[in-house]
Amino acid sequence: TTAQETQVLHIVSEALANIGRHAGATQAWVSLMLHDGQVEVRVEDNGRGLPEAAAKSPVAAGHHGIEIMRDRARRLGGKLDLRPRPGGGTTLELDFPMAQVVRRA
Repeated sequence: TTAQETQVLHIVSEALANIGRHAGATQAWVSLMLHDGQVEVRVEDNGRGLPEAAAKSPVAAGHHGIEIMRDRARRLGGKLDLRPRPGGGTTLELDFPMAQVVRRA
């Protein structure tokens, strides 16, 4: 739906902006996968990684953008996960159920 697309766009935009501002990355990747009615969006970078405190408690660590992204994920009925990327950097993973589109005859 358009509402889902808007939330996903805001999450991906914020993630890429954070990479540009904080990560010191030379590369970033965005991927989207659909499987069994679920949507998975990943944003990864090869930067310095996210401080552990920010991944666990972003508001306490002063990273309000992460909490806003998590709120957007909840609006989608999904979840947002941040973790170290193998080989360095950070992986942000957004998972949510795909909205059912009803066609009218």
